[in-house]
Amino acid sequence: METDVLRSVSSSLRASSRIPSSASLSQLFTKIAAMLRWENMIDIRDSVVLGVGSMSAVAFETFFEDLSQRGILRDAMEKKMETNVRRRKRKDLLRLQIIRIIEVAVFRGLLESTMIDSLGNLSPLILDFIDSMRANLESDLDRDIAVVTMMRLHFSKLVAVIIDNVSPENRANLIPDEKKQSLFYLFIGWCSRTIASDKKNRENEVGSYVEQKAALAMTRLLSCGRIFEAQKSIGEDGYLYGWLEKLVSSANTTMQGEVEEMLAWMLELNESSHLLDWLMAQCYCQPSAVAAKCFRALVRVFSRRDFPCEFISLFVLCQAMLGDPNVADAAVHMIEILKRQFLDNSMVLSPQLAPGGGNISSPPVQLRSPVVTSSHSHCFPMDQQAVCRNLANSYPHLTITIFSGMTVT
Repeated sequence: METDVLRSVSSSLRASSRIPSSASLSQLFTKIAAMLRWENMIDIRDSVVLGVGSMSAVAFETFFEDLSQRGILRDAMEKKMETNVRRRKRKDLLRLQIIRIIEVAVFRGLLESTMIDSLGNLSPLILDFIDSMRANLESDLDRDIAVVTMMRLHFSKLVAVIIDNVSPENRANLIPDEKKQSLFYLFIGWCSRTIASDKKNRENEVGSYVEQKAALAMTRLLSCGRIFEAQKSIGEDGYLYGWLEKLVSSANTTMQGEVEEMLAWMLELNESSHLLDWLMAQCYCQPSAVAAKCFRALVRVFSRRDFPCEFISLFVLCQAMLGDPNVADAAVHMIEILKRQFLDNSMVLSPQLAPGGGNISSPPVQLRSPVVTSSHSHCFPMDQQAVCRNLANSYPHLTITIFSGMTVT
């Protein structure tokens, strides 16, 4: 028996060695394409998805060229709704597996080498595929809800992971504005409940995981280059501000962890005076915890580079935020930045600004890490009144202007 098995294996190896490599590759891709449509044997199908997504850059490009030549990609990207229920489900399963393959490939580091050109644009094939999936997922009428739910989940994750794998400074050309806008509206339709909810137990409800991933994808789109329709969306009375207010005040813990960085990148990448004014207003009108996030987002941006602003309003805000122990250090650091940019050339906070004339540490502020990791991280107790008094003594010529700014605020 063992001899027969060994003879069979040996014969198979000899036969396979005689098959030209191109034919073997074609046969492999044919088999993979068939397995991606499997409804059963899910474990094997998932292993195929993981394997294809983990291929080398050259093999991955070759595989997608083969899918395109066979018409499989065209079939998956077809926007016309399939009338036959059975064929519709099989086509949705194929779409789901292709989404997952690209997601794995991006996660494995193939984005830059296979999907982005020298100008930082996503390849036309990937862009067209994403746009077709967006159009396809706009309706779930008469479709297998389990498959559609998984498509929504992995499509949201795919958009987020693509943007995450490109540094914010290099995202300007990644996705065209009109496609970003279409994706944004698709995701907002999926996750409005997660954003608007004021109940933390929402996170445990069925479907909330898809909603949260969609919300994460939305935050990534808002920090992917300049905002689409900037004049309408983040201009004066822009339509995004209502959504942003719901997001920054959301009780959802996942959203709470995303707000600060998203706001910082939005301001950094757009240099919008209206967005800056809105963010400063949130520091006054939101509860303490939310106001602290908004203020830290401001400090992140100003710590990175000189940023155009109306100095007095921001200077007044910093003095107001000194009263919150959660951001007192950040407020001191921000005053230091404003002094350097607008008042003098000192690189450190003047000793007389600290209560009692002592020195106070100014923590380094990095754009991708929290400014203050502890609610009581400053070296000395922060006396807001004393700091403001010392500022007034140091810059008496600003007193009337400051009072005017406070009255307006």
